[in-house]
Amino acid sequence: MLLTNLDKLQCLSDYSGSVFTAEKPAPVSLGASSHPSMPDILVTNPGVLKLLSSLDIKKSVGPDCISPQVLNETRDQIAPVLTFIYNQSLSTAVVPEDWRIANIFALHKKGPKDLAENYRPISLTSICSKILEHIVHSNISKFLENNSILTLRQHGFRTGQSCETQYKP
Repeated sequence: MLLTNLDKLQCLSDYSGSVFTAEKPAPVSLGASSHPSMPDILVTNPGVLKLLSSLDIKKSVGPDCISPQVLNETRDQIAPVLTFIYNQSLSTAVVPEDWRIANIFALHKKGPKDLAENYRPISLTSICSKILEHIVHSNISKFLENNSILTLRQHGFRTGQSCETQYKP
């Protein structure tokens, strides 16, 4: 029986480590490509304002303790600052150290609560870093879609795709 929080943490850590698969990276050919190069991502103040306006103010805060409600309510003042930080981060390939920290907790999925396999790890990161992740993801996805770079087999997490539309050879 696990009595202390440390015992519970160790049990969850041991279980997560036991189901993790470390794969050897496949060699990547970096020969000439027939696809165009992706342009640099330029973050704009109106774009950041739009994302700050659409934040779900009921979401949890990250390790920086900045709530989505505060970001939403101060969006007119904070958007220019975040726009500058995002553009600096993209141009220098350096993410602010505080944005690389996550609070990880175990979320019960279903079944008996005393079994480690009935939990999944959840990472709470800074909302500001999530906005930057969204910007980067959106730009890369749009570039890949617009240039028909993805194949039908690359189906997951694509706009307009579902289990029903998945490619079947």
